[in-house]
Amino acid sequence: MEGTKELMNGEAEFISRHKKKTYIRVFITEGCRFRAHIDEPGKPSYEVTINGKSWKEGKGKEHKEQIKEKMLSIVNSLLVELEYLRAE
Repeated sequence: MEGTKELMNGEAEFISRHKKKTYIRVFITEGCRFRAHIDEPGKPSYEVTINGKSWKEGKGKEHKEQIKEKMLSIVNSLLVELEYLRAE
């Protein structure tokens, strides 16, 4: 199975290098922190914890507005779910 995993990783790297758009995925960790996975064309993808050490050093900050929008969307969705539960 490792050979398959290596092949898949190689294919992912090939696809990543030929992308024309930056992809940003924001999620919440088990420790309840926001984390962003950033995949830019021609660069290796990376993850950064919002307000973490690498964030404070400037990593990922060029995508701050997009990350902020995605974070707000997550928070709004959670608030809607909370209100739904309160109404039951």
